[in-house]
Amino acid sequence: MWSAIERHQIELEHAMKTKGMKPLEQHVEKLVLGVSLLALVGVAGWQLVHSPNEVKLGSQTVDPGEIAKVIGVKSNTVKALLDSDQASITIPKDGLDPAADAFIARLDRGVAPSSRLARLSPAMGSLLSSGGGSADSWYHEPSLPSVALQPTIQLADTLEDAVVEQYPELKSLLASSSAPYDVLWTVPSAVLDLSAVRKEMSADDLGLSPPRKQIPTIWYNSAFYIVDVEFHRQTERADGTWGDEVVVGHLPTVAFNYRAEIAKGADAGLRQSVFTQLSDPANQREVIQPAFLPTKVGAFSTGLMVAESGSESDGDKPEIRAAKKKLATAQANLAQTSQQLTDAGGPLEEAPKKPGGGDSAGGGGAGGRPGGGLGGGGLGGGMGGGKRGADGADPKDEAGKAKRIALTKKQRREQALVDAGTETLTALDAKATLAAPKSKFPDLAADPSVLVWTHDISVVPGKTYRYSCSANFYNPFFARGAQLVAEQKANATPFILGSIESGWGEPIRVIPPVAFFFVDAAPAEGRLGVGQASVEIYRYRDGARRRERVTLQPGDVISTSGSSNDFSTGYYIVDIVADPSVDRGASDRRGAAVVLVKELARPEDPYEVRVPTADTADARRREYFDDAELAETEARQKKGVKAPATGDAATGGAPAGGGVGTGAGGDAPKYGPRGGEGS
Repeated sequence: MWSAIERHQIELEHAMKTKGMKPLEQHVEKLVLGVSLLALVGVAGWQLVHSPNEVKLGSQTVDPGEIAKVIGVKSNTVKALLDSDQASITIPKDGLDPAADAFIARLDRGVAPSSRLARLSPAMGSLLSSGGGSADSWYHEPSLPSVALQPTIQLADTLEDAVVEQYPELKSLLASSSAPYDVLWTVPSAVLDLSAVRKEMSADDLGLSPPRKQIPTIWYNSAFYIVDVEFHRQTERADGTWGDEVVVGHLPTVAFNYRAEIAKGADAGLRQSVFTQLSDPANQREVIQPAFLPTKVGAFSTGLMVAESGSESDGDKPEIRAAKKKLATAQANLAQTSQQLTDAGGPLEEAPKKPGGGDSAGGGGAGGRPGGGLGGGGLGGGMGGGKRGADGADPKDEAGKAKRIALTKKQRREQALVDAGTETLTALDAKATLAAPKSKFPDLAADPSVLVWTHDISVVPGKTYRYSCSANFYNPFFARGAQLVAEQKANATPFILGSIESGWGEPIRVIPPVAFFFVDAAPAEGRLGVGQASVEIYRYRDGARRRERVTLQPGDVISTSGSSNDFSTGYYIVDIVADPSVDRGASDRRGAAVVLVKELARPEDPYEVRVPTADTADARRREYFDDAELAETEARQKKGVKAPATGDAATGGAPAGGGVGTGAGGDAPKYGPRGGEGS
């Protein structure tokens, strides 16, 4: 018999078994196994009844093994069609109407209801000047005349220390790398026929086929602009032939150097700059008549080039001639500066300096370029733009004020030079007078001609050069290719239109700073009876021409001794022989000899024959004599020493300067062969 506890346990297990799991849960394994067996049986039956591995290719059903065969057949069919020469497409001719003619006719017809647009505002175009040009017109191609070269001059001066410090590249062109900065340079010049230029620019060729019309004036702003003046130079070789042709460069202080801008590539911006800047006559003068670097003496001036000649008189004493020349130059410079100051707005004095800093007026204008040009007073900053200054002032107004202040100072200095020159001339001769030369800006639209020049500071003393020149105008065809016929479109490429280049001018030999001239010579005289000669030696140094006169014999070096200045010429006297062209019976035999000289550094060169009569009459000797005489006169006036009564050594009198003389040159001077020079 079961105990009560056992019966209770059996009942509890039966209750949990019947209540804990449902029938589905109890038989789920059996159900899954049955479904799997049915699926396997179905797949096996499908494989047996159908063909599941067949592939559809186009309209065909093939087995996988037959796919390559079917594709090969299709490929061969396509290849046969491609290789066939027979056209597989037949275009039916009936039923198709040609439409090309009708289509072209429709293209030529207008599509707008009216041939003109409606006017919505007043039309003012009829009031403007016509002649803007059209793309179907031919235009006259101007051929500008060549310039007429003038004699090249040589000048000497001493650069201001400040300009060499501002432009250190100048040192490579100077004889000395330290002060004083003496400089020798040439000034080639030429005359341009403006009347012929204007005639050529306004010409037409209506008689040609096709006719050539006049160039529309609007294309060149109804004005003529000389963008650049090119001087070309050749150097003479030792064998007498001429070297390669080079273009003379601009001075570093030139404000308007369009040559460099054109080389970079011209565009519409450069054209507008030319129109704007060169419309000012002062700027145009800087291009065609550039000023020189700031110097101590001011040997070059615009007045020296353009002032009327005739300030000298052969009857005047040398110091009077030199004083007149110096005064004429000062007066011309003053007239030019006064005109510039008037155009700039009139005189303006510099404002008092502000505490803790200076006023910007003298440095080229607020925000502009650093001052340069004449004395660094702001004239060289004219092209500079820039931002507003710290005080909010317009840089253009400030630059204009700075220019007026600088010109006012310059006018005051030049007026002082005129007053001093007048006083010097009056002291030398109370009756001497000189009319002030006129100086004005070139007017390319009205003047019959204009003088142009450049400065060549790269010349070497002792070398011989020759120059040619061409003037480059703004090309009115520039950037007008769309308005030119195809045959003339090439004219729209260059920015400049050059004149015909001139031929080569007369050669000029650059005289070194030390020059010597034989004023007399006699054979079989002197201490040794080998002959003796009197030599005048001139040297330019530190802003003044200095002179010494010595007596030498064959074998002597042409130089002086005991002088604080270097008068070494680098030459020596080889021999003094009788001149067969001189009358041996004449009473005056001071010039009855010729002198043979030779350069110490070049003994292989042939002898140089010097004739005292030719040296005495040399035009350069006369110029040097006048300069030295004036320098000595001014030095005596500063010391309060009365000038001694002297003759005119330049015309045959006794020398006025120092040195030992043996007589004085003979004939009155005439402009003949050049005098000798040292190295």
